[in-house]
Amino acid sequence: MNRIFLFLIFIIGIVNFAKAQGAWDGLILSQTQYEGTARFTAMGGAFAALGGDFMTLSINPAGIGVYRNSEFTFSLALNHGNTNADYLGNTVNDAYSKLSVNNLGIVFGGIRANEGLVSFNWGVGYNKLHTVTNRRTAAQGISQGSSRLAALANELTDASITYQQLDANNAFDNLNSRYWTHILAWQTMLLDHNPSGSDSEYLTTVENASDLSQSGPLQQAYYAEQAGYTGEYVLSMGGNVSNKFYFGATFGIQSIRNEYFNKYAETAVNPSDFNTAENPTLFNSFTHLSWLNTSGTGYNVKLGVILRPVAGLRWGAYFHSPTWIHFSDKFSEQINSSFSDGAQYNSSISHNTSEYKVVTPVKWGMGLAYTFGNYGLLSVEYEGADYSTLKMYGLENDYYVQWMDVDKDAQELFKVATNIRAGAEYRINQCSLRAGYSYYGSPVKDNDDFARHIIAAGAGYQWDGGFIDAVYSFSPGNKETFSLYTNSNELKNTNFAGKFIITLGFRF
Repeated sequence: MNRIFLFLIFIIGIVNFAKAQGAWDGLILSQTQYEGTARFTAMGGAFAALGGDFMTLSINPAGIGVYRNSEFTFSLALNHGNTNADYLGNTVNDAYSKLSVNNLGIVFGGIRANEGLVSFNWGVGYNKLHTVTNRRTAAQGISQGSSRLAALANELTDASITYQQLDANNAFDNLNSRYWTHILAWQTMLLDHNPSGSDSEYLTTVENASDLSQSGPLQQAYYAEQAGYTGEYVLSMGGNVSNKFYFGATFGIQSIRNEYFNKYAETAVNPSDFNTAENPTLFNSFTHLSWLNTSGTGYNVKLGVILRPVAGLRWGAYFHSPTWIHFSDKFSEQINSSFSDGAQYNSSISHNTSEYKVVTPVKWGMGLAYTFGNYGLLSVEYEGADYSTLKMYGLENDYYVQWMDVDKDAQELFKVATNIRAGAEYRINQCSLRAGYSYYGSPVKDNDDFARHIIAAGAGYQWDGGFIDAVYSFSPGNKETFSLYTNSNELKNTNFAGKFIITLGFRF
């Protein structure tokens, strides 16, 4: 795969999914691109030195010490996007949208003294750390000389898997899960043993037996959909010392959900092409469907401080422990085939649970901000995470065993990801205008294609008892090029993702 972004590794991987977790899977499941409240998003998430926003409880907990009143916030987000897929000279456009809760929380705070411990606040609630937009990719085109069935047959031959192994009653148990799709194709009459070859050589229903050339053109169709999120329930507490030093701690419980669906189909453009002396298979069509649902629950601890050395200037720093996440996967796939004489076959396999743990890297960060009286502010922030330290554990005989090969792959493939966030706010009486930029650096060595840029702009209005904020943020169009199967034509996909967030808050 070439120029493929992280979320596509799973989507395309399901076409030939190995049902086994690896370093790439751990990377996908452990990354976050913060969202939360509208004000936080509008300023690029650069709040490490500012505080006073509920989202800071999930990043720099010292931000809770900045609150001078109690506050309740609620945020809704409308995520949307579109894709443009070019495959075999045909272009297909698709669009999608989804409404979700981005934030719900309450902070109990208030000024208790003028010196010393000015306040000690605590808060509880929910923040959205990352959203996998309900993204759909659709593509189709006519292939004159390439079929996924031929790719499956070649993979079996290269692996020296015999037709006796495919035909065994316990084939799914005996063969590596990488070959479950091949078994399904065998059971639905799409593959056959080549009698003139070895036991691991195959014919497909779309090929001429004499020279293995494709008997006729095939209409190929591909559809993939992904949805999911990472959310965090937080319990935080922190204080304010003489309006100069702020401190805080958060205990976080993360909830991760990801759903993937894949559909790939081939249909004979002219069914008569597959009813000849060279190919009397009567092939009409086949469809391969795959589903993967991943759910996880994890926990972490976060610590942070904010300093105000001089009027207007703020410096903040934070540390996040690893997040220890327990995951379970549910995977299923099926193949349906049909033939022009009316015969139809279907076969399916389900793997109900696959349990494993991911230990994410520690995170650290610091930020610098300057406030210009009541007129506005500027803020910038750095965050780092060393993904080469990612760990995974699999459940074996009721015990979690560390996957040493994943550790090795992570050390070879990944590096420290550098994230930069910056934002500005300008105040006009009770109104505020905001703009921000976020750069999430690539965690993959020698490959910047995995970096992401997010641009945001928003506004807010506040009154004595509360406020309302709104923002629109987007990630510029990302381009991906990948293959649907070995030696297939490349699919070129361009996607755009944006979101509108509105936050309503009340102070008391």
